[in-house]
Amino acid sequence: MILTANIDIMKTDEINKARKLFTYIKNGVVNFNHASKGPMSSRVIESLNELLHLKGEGRLTTMKNY
Repeated sequence: MILTANIDIMKTDEINKARKLFTYIKNGVVNFNHASKGPMSSRVIESLNELLHLKGEGRLTTMKNY
């Protein structure tokens, strides 16, 4: 009930914008796993790639730098 109420408040374009962050939805896949084990959004993937790139170049030595 609470989830439905929150979705009703969101505009269709906001929902579609949020859905675009999860590329697996394009394939018609719905994942009900716990958030820590489910697919990652494109924002998370981009951030992890940046983190790995910085770490690989030696420019990131502690998380304080990130």
